[in-house]
Amino acid sequence: MLKKNIITVSLSAFLFFCFLPSFAQEKIDFRINLAENACFDVHTILLIQGKTPTGMDVKEMESEANTSVRYKVVMKTPASYHINLTYTDFYFKMNAIKELIIDPKNADKLNILDISTQYAMVINKPFSIELSPEGKVISTKENKEVSKKFKKVTKKLSPDLKKQVYSSVNNLIGREALISQTESWTSYMPNYPVEIGDNWTVQNGSEITYYTFDSETDSAYVIKGVGSNHSTTHSDLMGKVMVSHREVEFTVSIEVDKHTFLPKIITKEMDMIHKSEVKDYPAFSTPPATSRTTSTLIISNCNE
Repeated sequence: MLKKNIITVSLSAFLFFCFLPSFAQEKIDFRINLAENACFDVHTILLIQGKTPTGMDVKEMESEANTSVRYKVVMKTPASYHINLTYTDFYFKMNAIKELIIDPKNADKLNILDISTQYAMVINKPFSIELSPEGKVISTKENKEVSKKFKKVTKKLSPDLKKQVYSSVNNLIGREALISQTESWTSYMPNYPVEIGDNWTVQNGSEITYYTFDSETDSAYVIKGVGSNHSTTHSDLMGKVMVSHREVEFTVSIEVDKHTFLPKIITKEMDMIHKSEVKDYPAFSTPPATSRTTSTLIISNCNE
């Protein structure tokens, strides 16, 4: 009798647990969730160390770039965020054959051909973007006052010098630059809700990144990624065709805030090999150059 009771209880418990409702893991929608008038700072630190063989020597190169951008949501609609962005700080230093420094804070305000001066003219000036909740830049809007000022100060320059100035400035405030600056902290976002363990792929030109929703902490979701960017370009060199090969492998780690779905920190480690060759004239070919890049992007509330 006791044995029969034990079997009955065990069977009942088994059936009870079998028919308990199964709770599926929660899927997370990583679309940005910002309030109107929300303000946040994006600070990026880019460190590059590289080696380039030149004849019998190997030249070492180091560079550091620091960029700080403030974003403020001026209007929110169901389909997009209208955001003002302002470069609040910029600094670049490179040691290679000679030292190069771009520092708007110490610019020669009278020398428009100095890149530091050009950048100083756009620091703390607002530019505008329209951003979708999925993290895509829908449109950009230039600052007309800045454009007028550049036209005025470059009025007497030759066409070639004007082109040089605007080429430098567009690296910071041109349409492609504003898109790249913003999507540097949104381009990882999946197109659909995901749960821990899910994978998705993001392709941007020749760069492909494979992401995984890795885990979560009390305040953040953790995303990991691995990727590559392999490209080949052809150019003319004294009537010969130079072929340049560029191979990049990288890893990415992202912590995403659980409330705003803005990344709190993005860390990217990249290793690159670059080689150029002229098959019809081997003397123009170059040994492989290598570099390692560490990119750290931190987003914080304006009041922090």
